[in-house]
Amino acid sequence: MLKPSSAMNRTVLDWVDVRPEQAIMINDHTHHAEAARSVGLHAVPYEGADQWRSGLPTSGVLSL
Repeated sequence: MLKPSSAMNRTVLDWVDVRPEQAIMINDHTHHAEAARSVGLHAVPYEGADQWRSGLPTSGVLSL
């Protein structure tokens, strides 16, 4: 299986025993994010480290 693949995303979620709504896909390729969203993952574009330092704490995913 290769990215982007809904099957690959489901396999990884099963492997780590995480529900899609508990995970976030961060990627700089839009088509990878679309495949992630198709299985219920939160998917956001990667636009640089500064974006994530300020954005992730407010997303509820983690705090820095």
